[in-house]
Amino acid sequence: MKKKIEEADEENRKLLESFFIYDPIPVIGKKYTIKVTEKGYLAKVQVNCEGGISCLFDLASNESPFWKGHVRVRDFEKGVEIPARMKKPFLKKELVPDIVSLDDFLLCDLILSDKELEVVFRRRQDIKAEQFRMKMTFNDEISVDVSHAEENGVEKDIIAVPELKIELNILRLQELGRKIVEQTNYLYPKKQRLKTILLEGKDVFEENLVFMLMQKVAEIFAPTVVEIKKRSPSGEELSLKSEDEHGTRHEIYLKKSDVKEKLDTIGEKGRKLYELLDV
Repeated sequence: MKKKIEEADEENRKLLESFFIYDPIPVIGKKYTIKVTEKGYLAKVQVNCEGGISCLFDLASNESPFWKGHVRVRDFEKGVEIPARMKKPFLKKELVPDIVSLDDFLLCDLILSDKELEVVFRRRQDIKAEQFRMKMTFNDEISVDVSHAEENGVEKDIIAVPELKIELNILRLQELGRKIVEQTNYLYPKKQRLKTILLEGKDVFEENLVFMLMQKVAEIFAPTVVEIKKRSPSGEELSLKSEDEHGTRHEIYLKKSDVKEKLDTIGEKGRKLYELLDV
């Protein structure tokens, strides 16, 4: 029984993947998650759509020339420096900022949404290695916060130390952040395997909500179907004219009887979807 359920879920997953991978529903937000692995990165994107629908896809980062191996700060922006700590130079009494170059630091963790970027750079891949964490918030103005941890140490807020804050080049960090966002967004066309779909925060497969999802999709498409019906010369079919990026015009014709026939194969559920679509 368990095997049959798993097989049905996998069949539904593949079917929904073939539909949602092309962004058929208006996208209202994205959230990227990237984690370093032994040879590259494990990347995912959560695509938030209208109607409370969210799709989680794997990203084929290894197919990107930029992301196929480990990425260091210098690959985004060279010469970025951060005042990491206060130190006492040899033969001097006063503490001065210790300026550290980020060029060779490895990008290890990244979370990017429409409103915030959080990224961790480490000197080595080892989780205990010296690291910097940069957080950027995208409001009317871009705010930046940076923390630093020594090897095996605890994170400390750099901006909380006045002598370090004054040495921090915020504009340079904003430029670094902008380039990280740019390179991350380039991964979006690399969507591949659909991991799961959430409907109002609930897992569609675990909660057995596939039909409820289809109802929501039908409700979203219904106004579009109404507009297509208005412009279709025949009452027996839906006709849609489109133009591609090369200026070539196309016409698509879909018989209403064909839609009904396909939906009738799933019985009462199909008739419900047909009713919602108002074909």
